[in-house]
Amino acid sequence: MTSLLALFQCVQCARTAEALGLARLAVLWQGVWILLLPPLAVFGGILYFSWKRSRQAEVGMASEAVSRTGARR
Repeated sequence: MTSLLALFQCVQCARTAEALGLARLAVLWQGVWILLLPPLAVFGGILYFSWKRSRQAEVGMASEAVSRTGARR
């Protein structure tokens, strides 16, 4: 159980997990994951939309370069 307690970085979380025991430690981990998922989803969404926008800008710049040279689309 001490190896699992090493994963908790703050003293309060480690002492709480130690006092709860193994059965309730799983519930504590579920709470950690539930609280972690929304920020990860927001961060992933921001990264996705910024990547998508940069790809659109690259395509727009490429089509603009083709139209300047006089080539047909």
